[in-house]
Amino acid sequence: MREMTPRILVVDDTPENLYVMRRILEPLGVHIVEAGSGEEALARLLEDRFAVVLMDVQMPEMDGFETASLILDNPKTSCVPIVFVTALNTTAGFVSRGYESGAVDYLLKPLDENIVRSKVRVFLKLFSQQFSLESAKRELVRSNRELEEFALIVSHDLKAPLRHIGSYIDNVLEDEGDSIGAQSKEYLKKAQNSCSSLSRMLDGLREYAVLNAKPPAFATVKLEGVLQRVIDDVRENINEANAVINLDIKSDVYGEEDQIYLVFLNLISNALKYRKESVRPHISVVSEICHDSSLLDISGPLCKITVSDNGIGFEGKYAESIFKPFKRLVSKSQFDGTGIGLSTVFKIIKRHRGSIVANSAPGEGATFCIALPID
Repeated sequence: MREMTPRILVVDDTPENLYVMRRILEPLGVHIVEAGSGEEALARLLEDRFAVVLMDVQMPEMDGFETASLILDNPKTSCVPIVFVTALNTTAGFVSRGYESGAVDYLLKPLDENIVRSKVRVFLKLFSQQFSLESAKRELVRSNRELEEFALIVSHDLKAPLRHIGSYIDNVLEDEGDSIGAQSKEYLKKAQNSCSSLSRMLDGLREYAVLNAKPPAFATVKLEGVLQRVIDDVRENINEANAVINLDIKSDVYGEEDQIYLVFLNLISNALKYRKESVRPHISVVSEICHDSSLLDISGPLCKITVSDNGIGFEGKYAESIFKPFKRLVSKSQFDGTGIGLSTVFKIIKRHRGSIVANSAPGEGATFCIALPID
């Protein structure tokens, strides 16, 4: 988007003063809009966007203080900086009243052209930076939306041909298995495994992409019920690993139940996957209500949830990067995975206005500390 020419609103009930201000500001190459009263100024501010308002304090009917207060109270105009122009006294009480009304600075009459232009340039620069930031934010939102749509399309459109490939391999192994050489059969089985891995990756990619596809519908989530659901769904993996899972849940959370389920499904599945050989996995999930601003910057109580295991762990320097999409700390030959699970967890936690921190060391297991609002 091409940058707009900044607008400056000059408010004064005296035409001669408006003329003087226009002559001072014209060298700045800005669009100058004039208003002869507080009421007209309010109307102008609702019509256009302004970099700064230069307003006379002493006006009939509605003075500068009253006008500034109304500008400040309106959400559509509250961020516009106001500079008072005055020939009145500038005692502490007068200045304080101006700042309380919403002013950010004063210009004293008789006006010094250099001072006026210097101060206005500061607001023009801030306006330009804000405009650039907003443009970049809009572009980022657009780009993210397109990437999410692309991920959804890709994950959907690739699933069908992938299923066909897997089905063809199954048919070949079933119909021709006895006549296929051992080496060829091994290749086909590796191709099967690759199809399964890619299918799981596409499922993970779709889960990650759809998180922002619909507006959230938050409600109180029974955390213990969600965890029991997760345990039931990974029961086969728990039995295979002979794992022990301990739950100590003392609070609920506020959010979307299915997304909270995905968080703990990923964390518990990872704890089961990245276990040590010949060591019985122990996984614990503990929740408590606490007030800890270091975990989450909210004034009220929050739910602190700790998920810990005795698995292979990882180096502490990767504690933040593990939440990035497709970040893997171990090779696929050791542990199969998509590299999307923890990035999905991180995105869900942030969507719930929460935080998640990982702590670990090689061979010492991993701990994930989650903080979520409870209302």
